[in-house]
Amino acid sequence: MNLIVIGNIKGFPSLLPRCTTLFYHFNIDYRLGLEEVEEKIIREPNYDLLKLYDRHPNWKFTIECEAEMMLKIYTDSEYGEIEELTNKLLERNQMKLMCVLHYSQLFYAYPQDVFEMNLKLANESLKALGILEKRSNCLLFQEGQYAPGLITALNSPHNSNVDTVLVSVQ
Repeated sequence: MNLIVIGNIKGFPSLLPRCTTLFYHFNIDYRLGLEEVEEKIIREPNYDLLKLYDRHPNWKFTIECEAEMMLKIYTDSEYGEIEELTNKLLERNQMKLMCVLHYSQLFYAYPQDVFEMNLKLANESLKALGILEKRSNCLLFQEGQYAPGLITALNSPHNSNVDTVLVSVQ
């Protein structure tokens, strides 16, 4: 497993930036439970971005989001056109999904066992949607979501394809 730090983690001066990445980040659980905010994130920036890349099939890109966002897109009939376009971009291997967590906010406040449940739930959700194999081998923890138990939790069977962990710090 690779641990790559983007930025600097206070208290760990030896963990300096090791790479630069480019991906699009969508966080519907930033305002979890506010349907109008979740709807706006899925419909506006996400869908508009998918349409842009659909017009340029030789451009590759990565979307980082919670598995919960994908679950909403695939199970809510209101998002049928977004699901269809998501599938199209995944099938032509133009888009990668970086979504190993079901709810990213669960990482902040809870211990390792809850974190492992979060990983398992994401795995099960993506598998049920038929897109687990399209998931990236990379896991992102944004805004310094690093904890010493992280590496242990990532050895769970729910992350068999994860080989790179990015920790971003702002």
